[in-house]
Amino acid sequence: MKENKPYYSTETIISKDKRIAELEKGINDLKSQLKQVQQQFTNLIKKQFMLKNLKSINNTAHFNIGFNNWDTFQAVYKYLGPGK
Repeated sequence: MKENKPYYSTETIISKDKRIAELEKGINDLKSQLKQVQQQFTNLIKKQFMLKNLKSINNTAHFNIGFNNWDTFQAVYKYLGPGK
């Protein structure tokens, strides 16, 4: 009994290679977009008005939180209790 092996024409192989190249380009484009979105996300997190971000800019504490320094703000924050 003769075993049937798949036969692929040159056109089929070229077509499949072209499709693979297109898919690889798509993957690379998506990787690039993901990297950009991750960078944008990181930048947005840094700009959030959060307590931990305020501490990193202690020299502008008065402008950002209305207290003369970080220690005063922290004392009031702990006294009032931020709640949940």
